Amino acid sequence: MKIYYFHPKTGIFQGEGYEIDRWAIEGEGITTVPPPAWEKGTIPVFEPIQAVWSIVSISKTALLTDDDRSNPDPGEG
Repeated sequence: MKIYYFHPKTGIFQGEGYEIDRWAIEGEGITTVPPPAWEKGTIPVFEPIQAVWSIVSISKTALLTDDDRSNPDPGEG
């Protein structure tokens, strides 16, 4: 089964791999949901509560803190 790794605190895409053991896909920072295609200057960011990826500008990602992810601005999007 193909899995996708993301940073547990920031959600930033870390890579992909294959796992055959069920326990391996139930850990923190791992999902079976594939990220969408992205372009240069952007990166996929995973939101584990909603189990969705979004594409974010690398410059915006550099400024993203744990506090920002916990309290998203409802005006953005």
